[in-house]
Amino acid sequence: MDLVNKKLLNVKELKEYTGWGDTTVRRLLRRADSPFTVRMGNRLYADKDLFDKYIADCIKYQINVC
Repeated sequence: MDLVNKKLLNVKELKEYTGWGDTTVRRLLRRADSPFTVRMGNRLYADKDLFDKYIADCIKYQINVC
């Protein structure tokens, strides 16, 4: 399935979507203050819309992502 049309991205898909490594993606998803992380059991997902907004805000306000 095309990543653009998905609502939730797993770790592998988020790595593909961002081009970031496994450690960076997992660190972001595990942060307690992450507004885009969805936990289902022990699995981590990113809400794509909230993640895109988070990245846009980081760029807008020149905030480091990690």
